[in-house]
Amino acid sequence: MQEISETYKRQIEKQFHNYCLTVLKHEASDIRDEYVRQKEKETFLEDLTVNELLELSVLDELEKPTVFAVGEDFVFVQNEELAEALKQLTERKRELILLYFFLDKTDQEIAALYRMLRRTVTYQRKSSLKQLKQYLEED
Repeated sequence: MQEISETYKRQIEKQFHNYCLTVLKHEASDIRDEYVRQKEKETFLEDLTVNELLELSVLDELEKPTVFAVGEDFVFVQNEELAEALKQLTERKRELILLYFFLDKTDQEIAALYRMLRRTVTYQRKSSLKQLKQYLEED
């Protein structure tokens, strides 16, 4: 059997090395292309409409929640009676209640948001709660 020369061995190693580099470059290119294809199909949840979000959501209960828009946020209210009571309030009072109880905003933060005095926010929130209580007790 013939012995392989050192030069020939190095040449074979170099060819194999180049082959491996080529394979890796093509694989990296394929991964980048796949990433670009996926990126084009992606949609951020914040870009979806409320109806699209509801279609994607899975709830244990059979009925869909009532959705209230508060600025850039959405509040989902499962309780139908509470949702109906909230609908009876003016938009400003409803937003005050939703911001305070559902989005955990303080009276100070709400006042800054609406450019109102903190005590005005507190007063309107308390009067809104009285209205909600009256409506819920009637039913």
